[in-house]
Amino acid sequence: MGWIIYWRVYIFVLGIFSSHMSLLYAGKWDNPFTKGIEQGNQFSPVAPKTESNLRDQCRLEVSGMYLTIQNDVQRLHGFMKVLEARISSLDQVIIDGKNEVKKLKGMAGRGDRYGIEEEREFLVKQEKLSQLIANRESARYQYLMSKNRLNRSRAKLGQFVRRFSPIFLFGQESELAIEKESKVTYKHLCPMLDLFCPLPLEERKRLAEASVDKAFPLAVCLSYSRYSIP
Repeated sequence: MGWIIYWRVYIFVLGIFSSHMSLLYAGKWDNPFTKGIEQGNQFSPVAPKTESNLRDQCRLEVSGMYLTIQNDVQRLHGFMKVLEARISSLDQVIIDGKNEVKKLKGMAGRGDRYGIEEEREFLVKQEKLSQLIANRESARYQYLMSKNRLNRSRAKLGQFVRRFSPIFLFGQESELAIEKESKVTYKHLCPMLDLFCPLPLEERKRLAEASVDKAFPLAVCLSYSRYSIP
C-alpha cells in the first residue's frame, strides 16, 4: 500500500515539473533563477555600453560627413588644376595653329606657290583650329562650373565646421583619410572610468540644433544629444 502512495506522489511531482519546463521553453514562464540575474544586469557596469558606443558613433558620423565634404573640395580643386593645364596647353596650340593658317592665307593672297595641295592643307588646318578652339571653350566652361561647385563646397565645409565646432575639434587636412578622421575629437573629454559620459547641457543643445539641420542631418548625433544621466 505504501509503495502505491509513493508512486502517485512521484507521478504528480513529475507532471508539475514537466509542465513548468514546457512553459519555460515556450517563453511563457519567468524562471525565478534567471529573472533575478536579468534584473541585476540592468545595474551592471556593462549596461552603458550602448551609450558609450553612441558617443563614438556620433563622432564617426561627424567625421564621415566632414571627410565627404572635404574630399569633394579636394577633388574639385584637383580637377580644376587639370583643366588649367589643359587650357594653357590648348592656348599655345591654338596660337601655333592660327599662325599656320595665317601663313597659308598669305600664300593664297599672293598666289605664291599656292595650288591644290596648299588649299587642302589650308582647309585641314582651319578645321583643326576650329576644333581646338571648341575644345578650349569646353574646358573653360567646365572650369567655371567646377569653380562654382568648389566655392559652394568650401562654403558648405565652413558652415559644417562652424555648426559643430562648439562640440568638436577639427584637425588640419591630411593626405590619409584615416588620419583626418582621427583629428575629429570631442572638446568635452570623458574621465577614464566614466562609461556614461553625456555631453554638458549646453553642448547637448548645440549638438541637437546642428544635427537637425537639413544640410547636415545626423541621426546618431541627435540620439546622443538626448542622452543624459537621470
